[in-house]
Amino acid sequence: MKRALSAPSSLPTWLRSQLTARGEQTWLLALYVQPNAKQTVCLGLHDTALKIRLNAPAIDGKANQALLQWLQNRCRQLQAGTPQLHLRQGERSRYKCIELQFPQAVTPQALVDCITK
Repeated sequence: MKRALSAPSSLPTWLRSQLTARGEQTWLLALYVQPNAKQTVCLGLHDTALKIRLNAPAIDGKANQALLQWLQNRCRQLQAGTPQLHLRQGERSRYKCIELQFPQAVTPQALVDCITK
């Protein structure tokens, strides 16, 4: 009998890890995004999601593009290669699920630190 992988208790509520069919690790980020802010900044928790204020309007997907670009710039600090980012859910919602996949292994704590700081 196979057991489902459960998230370690050390992960924050907004971060999940899963394995792809090829055995690659994928990270899922649960985000609450507030567009039209003066600057892009990570604020902390909003319910069980990480709240991010974006300096981009929510028009024609500009906020989604700005969010993915901001995350990619943050993740480059990890020196684990350029991550593949994909908006899985929330194209027209403030609640979003972002999928991250790195070419090299990344620890959960390093990922949390680079996004929240």
